[in-house]
Amino acid sequence: MLALNSGEITGLIGMAVDYSNERNELKYWIAVEGKGNLPDNFSTFDVPAAKWVVFEVVGPYAQSEIWVPVK
Repeated sequence: MLALNSGEITGLIGMAVDYSNERNELKYWIAVEGKGNLPDNFSTFDVPAAKWVVFEVVGPYAQSEIWVPVK
């Protein structure tokens, strides 16, 4: 996947998107910023230009500590 990275953001991106109150679930994507053709088994997600919050975390415990207070 890292070989497909062709954007300003280097490395892997973890994105929590499409939260549904009705189902109490969200989709979690592991992604890279890329442009151009992708393999058939890959999906794309367009992120509109805006100001975004970026949290850098390492390990599963750190991720849950960041996510829980925010939601």
